[in-house]
Amino acid sequence: MLMILLPAGELAAVDVRAVQQRYARHQDFQASFSQQSFQVLVNKEITFTGSLYYKKPDRARMDVASPQRQIITLKGGTVTVTLPDEGTQAIQEVPKEIASQNILAFIAGLANIDQDYTVRQAEDHLVLTPKNGSGAINIWIDGDNLVKRVALTDAMGNRSDIRLKNYRFDTGLKDELFAPPKVSPKP
Repeated sequence: MLMILLPAGELAAVDVRAVQQRYARHQDFQASFSQQSFQVLVNKEITFTGSLYYKKPDRARMDVASPQRQIITLKGGTVTVTLPDEGTQAIQEVPKEIASQNILAFIAGLANIDQDYTVRQAEDHLVLTPKNGSGAINIWIDGDNLVKRVALTDAMGNRSDIRLKNYRFDTGLKDELFAPPKVSPKP
């Protein structure tokens, strides 16, 4: 009965604390993902699949298996995108004001949701609005306080709906996993 009387903002804060505590208990995790994205530049819907890795304090990696092999690493505010089959690599800084629209930056900041975002409870999910940026991230939480779905729109208008599953915690991920891979340019 008490929960019914609490304002929605307080319900969201309780959920956020539980989610933050869930991830804060672990040094690292990995999960598989599927991502439906609408990419504005090519006016096309694309499905990505692969694995996501995180290690405290600020390292994240996505290994995209399909439709094109990609390795995306984040350390602090630097993102490296590697296309191994093409032998190319791009490195860029993620400005603080748009970091909240980057899935790896969001994953790396799971322990600080309430510090980085204003949280609002929607019907079946939380809406996170960055305190120092624009846009919003919608997250759905499962019964174990794990993020199971993330929907966001980036600064270019690209929309992504990411589903996470098969979490594995504290597997001892090595620092080398988060280093951008060496590439050899293809002839």
